[in-house]
Amino acid sequence: MIKSLFKTLYRSMTIGRNGIDDIVKFQFYFLIILVILDIFVDSYIVGLLQLITMITIGFRFMSKNLYKRVKENQIFNDIRYGIFSPFKNIIRRVKDRKHLYKKCSCGTTIKTPLPKKIGIKHTTCPNCGKRNKIIALRKKKV
Repeated sequence: MIKSLFKTLYRSMTIGRNGIDDIVKFQFYFLIILVILDIFVDSYIVGLLQLITMITIGFRFMSKNLYKRVKENQIFNDIRYGIFSPFKNIIRRVKDRKHLYKKCSCGTTIKTPLPKKIGIKHTTCPNCGKRNKIIALRKKKV
């Protein structure tokens, strides 16, 4: 009974609202870091930052101005992509140990399987047809 009452109340309050987007997720992780920092450092500034972060999370979550919130989220994602895109191939190399990655001059990322021997391997770009040299520092485990 009480559970269904809270469900209907929550649904009625959040209809037409912004909800959770990437900025709210980022702010929530930032808030968790501030709470952990507040355990070790007793400072009014950290408490004030926590309060400001909680207020902005609530404001963004309950905002009805969807156009502005979507635009802000798009700007945030563009900035985030600009910061993390240079590291995309490095992250791929760490996660995928069975392939080699090389960025072509046309902007395409070429994915090739690990060779049987360590050394230089040549591949052609499927997009522009340019021949690329890949240096393999590890070999396929048999």
